Amino acid sequence: MRFLVYLFPLLINIVAGGTFFITAYRLSKAGVNSTLVGATLAAWAIPYAVSSLLVGKFTHEKNAAKLVICGAFAIALDSLAFLIFDGLYMQFLWLAVNGVCFALYCTPFQVFSKSLETTGRKTTLLTGAVHSASLYTASWSLGIAIGPFIFGFLSYKTGFSLNALFGILIGVSLWAIDCTLRKKSVSGNSVTEEETAREKKENISRQTMEVADKVVEKQMRIVQEIAFLLGETAA
Repeated sequence: MRFLVYLFPLLINIVAGGTFFITAYRLSKAGVNSTLVGATLAAWAIPYAVSSLLVGKFTHEKNAAKLVICGAFAIALDSLAFLIFDGLYMQFLWLAVNGVCFALYCTPFQVFSKSLETTGRKTTLLTGAVHSASLYTASWSLGIAIGPFIFGFLSYKTGFSLNALFGILIGVSLWAIDCTLRKKSVSGNSVTEEETAREKKENISRQTMEVADKVVEKQMRIVQEIAFLLGETAA
C-alpha cells in the first residue's frame, strides 16, 4: 500500500501537465500574444507558491491525509469550472484557483507520505524522509511529462472531464487508504496496550515472588537461630 500511494502524485500531475498544455495551446490557437500565453503558468504558479506557504503553517501528520483528500476533490471541482465557465480569459481565474487547490493537495501529501515511511518500519525519520522525497519527486515528474502528451490527443472538454474524474478517483482512493491505515493504527495500539498490561502483570508477579522468597528466607534464618539458641540452652 505504501508504494501504491505514490501513484497519486503521478495521476494528479498528469492533470497539472495537461492543464498547462491545453490552456496555453487554446490561447495560442486563438491568436493571443505570446506574453499572455506565457502568463498561463504564472497564473497558476504564483497562487500555488503563496498557498503552499500558508498551508504549510497548519499542516501536520494528524490532518495531512484529510487536507490531501480535500485538495483532490477541489481539483476535480476546478476542472468542472473549466468546463462550465469556459471563456477564453476565464482560464486565468481557474488556473489561479487550480494553483490553490494543488497547494492544498501537494504540501500535506509530502507530510502524509513521510509518515507512511516511518510507520511500522525500522527506519529513521531522515531515511524515511529521503526515501519519500525521492519517490514523490520521480512520480510527479513523470506525471508532468505524460500530461501534455495525453491532452495533445484530447479535446478541451474531454481533457477537463478526465481531470475531474482523476480528482474524484484520487480523493476517494486516498480516503479509503486513510480509513484502512486508521483501523490498523487503532488495532496496533490495542495490541500494544495488551502487551504493556501483560508485561506489567508479569513484573508485579516477579516482584511478588522475590518478596515472598526474601520473607521465607528470613523466616528460615530466624528458625535456625532459635533452634541454635535452644540447643545451647539444653546443653
